[in-house]
Amino acid sequence: MKLKVNRKNVVVFEGAEVRHAVLTYLALKGMDVRMADSLTVYDRWGHEIDLSAPASQHEVIKIKLPKPKTNENKNSVNAADDRRPDGFGTGSQGGPHSFD
Repeated sequence: MKLKVNRKNVVVFEGAEVRHAVLTYLALKGMDVRMADSLTVYDRWGHEIDLSAPASQHEVIKIKLPKPKTNENKNSVNAADDRRPDGFGTGSQGGPHSFD
């Protein structure tokens, strides 16, 4: 049976559930199939569908994938962290209280 998942053609067996199409899609994209249960799945009209729903021939499924986590630069310094408690700069910012 042929379906489309996020605009990618997927072939699953007759009697498959939406879950099987999602797992096939994730495997084809090289993604972790363990994330399938945490995904939100929609039909072509934007209605949320359950993973245990039966899949049908030529069905269009859309998956809302989680956004990749960005690694924040832990070495970045917030401007507020570069001040003394009394409100004067540490000298690295320049200004009237800099003694460099």
